Amino acid sequence: MVSSFQEQGDVWKVILIEDDTDLRQSIAKYLQLDGIEVTGVSTAIEMYREISARSFEAAIVDLSLPDQHGLVIVEYLRQNTAMRIFVLTARTQLEDRLAAYRAGADLFLVKPVDFRELSASILSQICRTKDAHRSMPLVLPDNGKAWRLQQATRELVSPDGVSVKLTTKEHRFLLDFVDNAGRAIPRDQLLTALEYQRNEYGNRSLDTLVSRLRKKALALGNFPLITDQGSGYTFTSSLLLA
Repeated sequence: MVSSFQEQGDVWKVILIEDDTDLRQSIAKYLQLDGIEVTGVSTAIEMYREISARSFEAAIVDLSLPDQHGLVIVEYLRQNTAMRIFVLTARTQLEDRLAAYRAGADLFLVKPVDFRELSASILSQICRTKDAHRSMPLVLPDNGKAWRLQQATRELVSPDGVSVKLTTKEHRFLLDFVDNAGRAIPRDQLLTALEYQRNEYGNRSLDTLVSRLRKKALALGNFPLITDQGSGYTFTSSLLLA
């Protein structure tokens, strides 16, 4: 059954991190009836393994997990993916709710949750993300005002002329986006270019590199690197070699 939120042919994937087996299976069964593909895991380490191997549109995160606090997971997903993030917890205190939103949650839901509300919330959030991505304008060079990658000094220079120093790996990562404005570079291609292994550890290394690069680029203004779930990464502005 395809939800009214979805277009024909859409298969939206959600990872559910919940250590209560009965609840996990019940949620998964209901969401699958609404046309959502659910991967259920009971620990943080299982989640990291799954997201390194596959892409997901959304994550449902229980805060009380056996091996890692749910807020750590929320923060990691917000910094390293484009997933919509739903916290599902028995905790009802305002401080828990505020902490979840500060970590990057899109929605905070308290157990027991109405599965209809959970499903509708997920589909609505994913739909908004997809629509925003489709309508995002591609920024092309205007009178030479493009992002530049300086070879000699290994610097990234913004269109306004502000620059930051890059590490060797960061520089090599960005080389794949030169003259490829708006085109998604697959993760496998980036892993190979960076000489990372195509496994959980290689993918974690790539995610860490991107997170570090984004933080460094805060000094440059609106850094146009976005995560394409299932594809890799896209540099939505022109990047030229200098």
